[in-house]
Amino acid sequence: MKRRFLCILILLCLLVIPSVLSESSLTAEPLIGLFQISDETSLGYTSDTTFDLSTLKAGHYASFVFRLTNNSSKTIDINSAYARIDDGDKLGWGKFSLAPNHYTNCHIFYSNMSKVTAGTHKVELFINGQKTGSAYFTLTDGNASSAVRKGSDSSRNQSTSKSQSASKSQSASQNFTPTNRSPYLVCEPVFPNTNGFTEYAVDFIVENQPIGTYLCLCNWDMDLSYTRQKYASVYRAYDGVAAYGGVQVLQDGTHAAIMSVWHTYCKDKKGNVTTIVPKITYVAEPIKTGTFGGEGTGIQCIVQYDWKANTPYRFLLQQSEDKKTGNCLMEMWICDLSTNAWSKLIQYDLGIQKTYINRAVTFLENYIVESAAEYRDARFSNFRALNNRTGRWVSATQAKMWQDFDYPGSYTYGSEGNSFFCRTTGLPGIWSRPKQFATFKVRTAESGSPY
Repeated sequence: MKRRFLCILILLCLLVIPSVLSESSLTAEPLIGLFQISDETSLGYTSDTTFDLSTLKAGHYASFVFRLTNNSSKTIDINSAYARIDDGDKLGWGKFSLAPNHYTNCHIFYSNMSKVTAGTHKVELFINGQKTGSAYFTLTDGNASSAVRKGSDSSRNQSTSKSQSASKSQSASQNFTPTNRSPYLVCEPVFPNTNGFTEYAVDFIVENQPIGTYLCLCNWDMDLSYTRQKYASVYRAYDGVAAYGGVQVLQDGTHAAIMSVWHTYCKDKKGNVTTIVPKITYVAEPIKTGTFGGEGTGIQCIVQYDWKANTPYRFLLQQSEDKKTGNCLMEMWICDLSTNAWSKLIQYDLGIQKTYINRAVTFLENYIVESAAEYRDARFSNFRALNNRTGRWVSATQAKMWQDFDYPGSYTYGSEGNSFFCRTTGLPGIWSRPKQFATFKVRTAESGSPY
């Protein structure tokens, strides 16, 4: 009796084990596919799981696809196959078999994809009752896909942007809990034959702006040659960083502009240190001013500036000299290019003399961990600098781009048309990562004075 029971048990195991081994040999690669609406005919696939819906032609639609591959040496029978988007309804396919080392593309049909709104979504694949694949995909509506244009009309896009941003926020927060900040992306314009400049401008536009976003429009360093003549050593908390300025979305949702300047430390031959403390000499509508610490020490100024999504702006730094002290003054301006209205926001007395900007970069940062899963982006165009030797404006048509600090998540960057772009999220598996420190080019950039 015991021997008969043992034989039956062995036979049952032999029946079950091959099925488990076969299913574990399946892999699911996330793709975006283009299809005909009329008959579901495939028009091609891409591994980039972010898709701009505004690029679709009439009669076509974009679908999320799992490329299901059988990596084993035996045929696998698929008795149950379905996907779920954002933990929603089961979206199933019929029974089929998958031959050894073959694949099939399981795509979401038009009747279901037509219900998926713009935003970032989680999708899971279940084969024979087992979860076989999980990924995220992002659909955008293309509102910010064009280069920044002077005087463009963006008011019609405001309501769309708000609902789209809310959709992304909801789907991401429901399906993903970030544990760190999302990737930090840097764009450094290359100004030909220009080692120093006294003014700087860049046009920018943002489609998605969740809380905890800092779009730094200029993180710059300044020449200290004149100051170094008076001391044994001159330094700052961070090598290569004198100040930065840009726009933020604060934790309470307030839209603001910021300019922070680091202290300069001067040590004489006896080891005595003199600290040059910058001073705020003008502030438009202050939210917060004072000293900062943690990342070096300096003076910070945050002001109210109600910048909006899908609206083109121009950021400007202007350097001048205080006639009484000879100190360098630095002003920060922003122009709403849809109305051509300039706003002077902040001015500093930097406390140093006979200087100029010798390096400038932009960066896109998420600084609140809780909002890391949200999608954030930025576009830059018309980088310009006023050469401190020739007194002429120089345009940049090339920029070096990279990801810094190696935070988890997904990111991409590059150039399209006349603009450079950055896209980042704490969600994994959205884009294939571009090459680090790659140089990208744009077709053209405006020349001459930006004002």
